[in-house]
Amino acid sequence: MKVLSAAVLGLLPFLLPQIAVSGQTPSAASEISASGSALISLRPDHVVISATVQTRERTAAAASSENALVTTAVIAALRKAGLSAGDVTTADFTVEQYFPRPSDPREMPTPDGFTAHVVVRASTDNIDMAGNIIDAALSAGATRISLQYSSSKMMASRRGALDSAFQLARAEAAALAQAAGGSLGRLLSLMPNGPPPAVMYEVAAIRLSGVAGGMASPPPTLAPGNLTANVFVTGRWEFVPGVR
Repeated sequence: MKVLSAAVLGLLPFLLPQIAVSGQTPSAASEISASGSALISLRPDHVVISATVQTRERTAAAASSENALVTTAVIAALRKAGLSAGDVTTADFTVEQYFPRPSDPREMPTPDGFTAHVVVRASTDNIDMAGNIIDAALSAGATRISLQYSSSKMMASRRGALDSAFQLARAEAAALAQAAGGSLGRLLSLMPNGPPPAVMYEVAAIRLSGVAGGMASPPPTLAPGNLTANVFVTGRWEFVPGVR
């Protein structure tokens, strides 16, 4: 799908025209404002899978050592699944004392060992690999998986959508000016609104092991939808009254 056509085909008008005329000093006090919007819809072409590795032991050193072993196994599994060394990174390593939640909320929690935590991130442009990557990470000892989808075409599509939204706003403002017996003058202000280009998150099922009941679980089936973002543009134009 071409970037421009994606923005144009996803176009949804959202027009809020306004006209304000004072009648006293038409040079600066008469203006027309209108808004237009466009919807961007793109298929994701990149995914980042974050695999959390969490371990708990009696001492901080033991928790950290066990975490390192599991993390090494997860990284090796991801490499075996087809990712290059540059596609796999680690972040957010922490070791902290573990306080289990007491059954009685009036009781003070007491420490019970230490937990070590690290996130292994796998990045790929082949989003169809996501299921196998998740299965590899969980089978190697990861305890939680989250995904972040994105599109390399989002910024280009956003620029095309801004142009479409502006054209809608200007056409509506011109129609209003004509209906009021005048025409549009110079552009006074132009402001884009709406959220920045979006990314999409999905969270896979949490498993403590990639093996259930002695049988290896099949890779999860993922069907990510399109990434969407609304672009809004609001413009203000000088209103030039016609000759009566």
